[in-house]
Amino acid sequence: MSKLNVELKETGGEYLVRLVNNGCETVRERDVAVLSVRHGYAPETEIYGEGYQMLSQYLGTVAEPRNITYLSDRDHYKMPQRDGFHTVYNLFAVKTGDGRCDMYLFTSCRRFNGKIQWNGETLEMILDLENVPVAPGEALDAEYISVMRDVPVSDAFRRAGEMISARHPKKALAERPAGWCSWYCFGPKVTKDDVDRNTDFMSKNLPEMKYVQIDDGYQEFMGDWLYVSDKFGDLGSVLRKINENGCESAIWVAPFIAQAESRVYREHPEYFVQGEDGRPLSSGEFTYEGWRYGPWYMLDGTNPATQAHLTHVFSVMRNEMNIKYFKLDANVWGCFPNGRRYREDATSVEAYREGMEAIFRGAGEDAVVLGCNAPMWPSVGSVNAMRISGDLARDIKTIRMLQKEITLRGWMHNVFWVNDPDVFTLINQRGSDLGENEIRIHKSLMFMSGGMMLSGDDMTSYTAENVREAKLLLSSPDKTPSADCFDTTVSRLPGDGCEYVGIFNTSDTEKEFTVDARGATAAESVWGQAAPVLSGGFIRKTLGPRDADVLRLTKD
Repeated sequence: MSKLNVELKETGGEYLVRLVNNGCETVRERDVAVLSVRHGYAPETEIYGEGYQMLSQYLGTVAEPRNITYLSDRDHYKMPQRDGFHTVYNLFAVKTGDGRCDMYLFTSCRRFNGKIQWNGETLEMILDLENVPVAPGEALDAEYISVMRDVPVSDAFRRAGEMISARHPKKALAERPAGWCSWYCFGPKVTKDDVDRNTDFMSKNLPEMKYVQIDDGYQEFMGDWLYVSDKFGDLGSVLRKINENGCESAIWVAPFIAQAESRVYREHPEYFVQGEDGRPLSSGEFTYEGWRYGPWYMLDGTNPATQAHLTHVFSVMRNEMNIKYFKLDANVWGCFPNGRRYREDATSVEAYREGMEAIFRGAGEDAVVLGCNAPMWPSVGSVNAMRISGDLARDIKTIRMLQKEITLRGWMHNVFWVNDPDVFTLINQRGSDLGENEIRIHKSLMFMSGGMMLSGDDMTSYTAENVREAKLLLSSPDKTPSADCFDTTVSRLPGDGCEYVGIFNTSDTEKEFTVDARGATAAESVWGQAAPVLSGGFIRKTLGPRDADVLRLTKD
């Protein structure tokens, strides 16, 4: 039972959560229930829930929710959750009928993370106060929440976007980024020659693809982003060649982590989140320790010296290396609610947001700052582009997973940030054997995302047909897509004088789809597949197993 009184102050469809200490002593608490109801949902009722971090999303039922990705908040990242309850974060939708839902929503994340937990009877909205002190007589205005009952799914997500973005204004980008990424064809063994060859190809054949993204592998150690590995080669000459080809440089940085061998860790242990022993806290003590060269140590965004370090790194990259696009990775390590920070009354959300502001001071407000492996709600208003899915792998299991992940977060594009659906692939590489139909699922997903368009292929292997398809992807509308979160087989994307409909059959059997034509009188396949049947105000399209299509709908 919390020692804080919870007051909900209604304000235009939202509620301000006010926590009041009416006692005589300072209160420090972790989880506080700001709303608790007997929900009445049947066990088989369908649900959708957001993850704390980018790599978790939840579908299933009230009785059996399931993480649709490989990396759950509880099991992989070891986020503490209440025994006997299921947990999602910040947004929870429950199906109430065809195309309708209830939605429980945290509409702000300024200081405190929100989660929604439930069992067979009770549903609670929880704020993690991270033991911040609330003095006697103090009234703490915490976060905003909203509860929508039995509303159309499309309205619920539209209103969610409006409320959240009003609390966290978007950092705008002048244009949707497009380009090439080294990771998915060369991994951490990327070299100068690999980048040079693809830069040459892109500038000659796909000049619409502006950015050349040098991904993980160029750095000497995790944490030392201004020191280049001998194995990579001369980074300066690579960057000059990119500019000489009329392209712009982009680079991968994981700003909130460092390995023990790095200069920054050895020379400045004070930059890091500390353990109880006063030494940098290893992330392996409470979460996943990192995918390579772990355990990682976490930079403290509340420390002015750490902020100055981050600003310096990104200022050098922007002003001396002429880099304007930064893919930030492992961002969630800047936002774990663990350890001791320089400012002891700061929460993990504040630490993350302050660290991100330090990065923008160096990179410039007009830079592309892309969050990846990031905390979801703390990143709203903290980045201007955001990965919304896990990594591409050229196998059907991963493509099925990405189809759900990206479709379910389409509503965020151009509302919170520019969505990054990761990279597109048009060819098999590194031992993969996708069929043409399976690749069509992936490129249809990319087209329908509305978001960033980066190739993940070694483009020097592209045929003329691959170049044509890449140009077609680059022409997709930069609009906000929509889909029913309980049925991701169909998505819609507004176009100029038309509408695009993506239809996905990720199953192993043939399926026929019937889709509302919304007044369209003509439909054609973007990929040149068989035309659908238009009759009685509906579109009928049959797809073979593991296949997809994008239809362009027009009116006379």
